[in-house]
Amino acid sequence: METTNLNKTIREIFESNYVVPLYQRNFTWGEEQIARLLRDVYRAYEEDKKSNYYIGTLVVRKRSDEVFEVIDGQQRLTVLCLIMRIIDEVKEQRLTYDSRPEVEEFLNSLYGKGYVSNVENSAITCLKEAVNTIKETILQEDQENAPSFETFYRDHRDFAKYFADNVILVRVEIPEDIDVSSYFEIMNNRGEQLQYHEILKANLIGRLKDAEGKYDTNKQKEFSIIWDACSQMNVPIQRLFDIENRKKYFGENYDCFKFVELASSSEIIEADKEFSIEDILNMSDEEGARSIDDTADNNSNDIFVNETDYSSIIDFPNFIMLVFRIYYDKYFKGPSKGQDNDEVSDSHNIPLDDKYLLKVYENVFKKYDGSDVKNYDLSSEVFIERLFRCRTLFDRYIIKAVDSPDNSDNEPDDEDFSWSLKDVKYKDNKMYYENTFKVDSQQNRIVMALSMLQVTFRTRKYKTWLCETLRWLNDNCDAALCIKPDAYIEFLDNFILSRFEQLNQDLLLNLDKEIEFNDITKDNSLSLGRSTPHFLLNFIDYLYWVESKNSSNEIKNISYVKNFDFKYWNSVEHHLSVNKAQIDKDYKDYIDNLGNLFLLNRSSNSRLNDRDVKEKVQHYVNTNMGANRQIIYQLTKENNYNWSRVEITNHYKDLIDLLSKRYAILRGGLSR
Repeated sequence: METTNLNKTIREIFESNYVVPLYQRNFTWGEEQIARLLRDVYRAYEEDKKSNYYIGTLVVRKRSDEVFEVIDGQQRLTVLCLIMRIIDEVKEQRLTYDSRPEVEEFLNSLYGKGYVSNVENSAITCLKEAVNTIKETILQEDQENAPSFETFYRDHRDFAKYFADNVILVRVEIPEDIDVSSYFEIMNNRGEQLQYHEILKANLIGRLKDAEGKYDTNKQKEFSIIWDACSQMNVPIQRLFDIENRKKYFGENYDCFKFVELASSSEIIEADKEFSIEDILNMSDEEGARSIDDTADNNSNDIFVNETDYSSIIDFPNFIMLVFRIYYDKYFKGPSKGQDNDEVSDSHNIPLDDKYLLKVYENVFKKYDGSDVKNYDLSSEVFIERLFRCRTLFDRYIIKAVDSPDNSDNEPDDEDFSWSLKDVKYKDNKMYYENTFKVDSQQNRIVMALSMLQVTFRTRKYKTWLCETLRWLNDNCDAALCIKPDAYIEFLDNFILSRFEQLNQDLLLNLDKEIEFNDITKDNSLSLGRSTPHFLLNFIDYLYWVESKNSSNEIKNISYVKNFDFKYWNSVEHHLSVNKAQIDKDYKDYIDNLGNLFLLNRSSNSRLNDRDVKEKVQHYVNTNMGANRQIIYQLTKENNYNWSRVEITNHYKDLIDLLSKRYAILRGGLSR
């Protein structure tokens, strides 16, 4: 058993052979896990191309001199196996799966022929999708028109070398005679550490002292109750308080926001000794947990008549980061590129990634501890009011996913869910949901704008759009937290338009000139194929949908657009597939053009990848589809199922016309 030199580069890892035993599950990593790994490595590469980057531990047991059995870390190892083949840094297959011949065939095909097997089998669906995800992942997710992983590593071979020679796994060998089940039992019983947001809660509660430095237990308990309610993102905030506190915080009809400050008490604890984080949490949690857990017992006079399960589009730790950025950016000084965390620069906003939660707290709050600076903004009482306020605004004015099977960044291909924008109302001792906005056209427009932004920018640590939306809501609501729907629509449309304008200059069209062209080539400004920004394709669908509701209807083929819901369509589809187009020697001039592209989910793309356009149109006749896809399918059907260079050119012209009229389209949908 090796006990020294545990750190292995990825290249060194694959100098050995590995087998995934039968008791291990099949590969299940999805887009979120794969993209996170690639982006983390990319950020490390950008910061220092010579340093090593550690990505975790691989636990193995030696089966023979040549083969290691994978005990823990097989998901990561499998992804690394795929990546290293894609970037051509490992040429020999080093990973096998016990008694799973379909996986073996897949890996043999990938390593032998360099492409993915066409075999259809549920056991390798995740592997096939993983290959596509690796190639298509945008490494700089916060930048429009940033290159995909596949494009970037081909243009920057030093990045591929960095991945192979500077990314480190810690390979731990357990003794050959150890019982594997005992190992897992030890791992599962080691206990869980406090999460960052729990540590933050304890630190903020610990700051609730009076002028003499004594703990105010009443304030601590109320802080804890509000914090715990805010943390349950999948339950309406009013539902998480007893009747007395509902009326206290939200008014008699639960439709206002009455909280001002924490109530002080005469119960004071001497603060002459240092409390640990767990001491402070225990000081507050018992009462907080009891207040929330007993809500059902205290609600005998409140009946929730149409409660619906929903999933928040963000989790609590990342929600806290939004609150930090909205209110505390002016106090934050973040590390500049290439600097140590102790060095600061004025040019960085508070990050939205929750892994920086405690660092931001220390940077913003703790740096004033013990100083002469007495800033009311930096008190725990002000923070809990702001957190509570933002959470209430979030509940009223930000969409949720209803009947969603998952609320993680790794959104499933399953489209059987809907978007909800509802608020809690109260009447005759009954609580119930109703649409946030009473006018259907306004309600639907806001839901479409929000869902378009969500499906485009769904990763939680890059929710700039949500941060700016909550900031606007906070600045534009009245005392009861009410806003004007037309003003909200105008803000959302302006934000969407600003994102369009931020597209890189080589992509942003000179629309007046572009519409005059007579033909398309691979050098047209929007012939990017699978690298086409998802935002652009979703923006086109949004423009078509808005125009379909306008009275003017000046856009060509707008009558073909039926209602649809934005879903997590995460794969760019060629309507006329590359393989089908290869019968034309000039196919490379038009196959990747915008007029031949739309979004669908990755599993559908995998199933339809090389099928004829007629089969595609007939197969999906009753499916929820984006507006652009609806139009392309209808045009294909009307043209006797022909879709070639001529049709693609004509549709491209229509899309250029649509984009050139974006301001008129969006302004035409207001005040209806």
